[in-house]
Amino acid sequence: MIKITIKQHTFSFGSQYKIFIDKKEEFYAETDLFSRSIINIYKPDELKPNFRTFKCLYFNYPKYKIEVPSGERFKLESKNFWKTKYQLKKGTDIYDLYCHKERKVSIFHNDIQIAYWEKEAISYLAGDYYEIVANRNSEKELLIAFCLILDNIHSKGIGTIFNVDFGLIFKEQKSFNGKWKPK
Repeated sequence: MIKITIKQHTFSFGSQYKIFIDKKEEFYAETDLFSRSIINIYKPDELKPNFRTFKCLYFNYPKYKIEVPSGERFKLESKNFWKTKYQLKKGTDIYDLYCHKERKVSIFHNDIQIAYWEKEAISYLAGDYYEIVANRNSEKELLIAFCLILDNIHSKGIGTIFNVDFGLIFKEQKSFNGKWKPK
């Protein structure tokens, strides 16, 4: 099992995040200076992004691309109007993200749950805080990108001093499995 913690800074131009894997800072991320739709993710001592996400032009459902270190790009797109299901195809692999009530999101890889995250309901003088719980062999960079993209969609990259998140108010496409345990 791994735990990925993502902490957003409140007072910044755009959005900035510190990302910890099992309590060790592994990455930091920030929206591009000229566009809040681009999120660059860096290793702490590097100036070139390790991977990045960027919003695609869309008319109905949100679509983002994730660029990994090899230069490959994969598209994450919403599969319904209410933005409760997202999907990414990576070769023959399919990743599905389901948004749930109580500010939770489950991630499935080829129909098998590999992770979930939860967001705090109230933040005061601090940005959003996410804790991702995942199987040890999960692709950490993809999980981080998924979380940052959904944060970008819902918060629009704007930090606030006080934030209350009521979570999903629409019908869930898939119920949260509270009995799932990471491997």
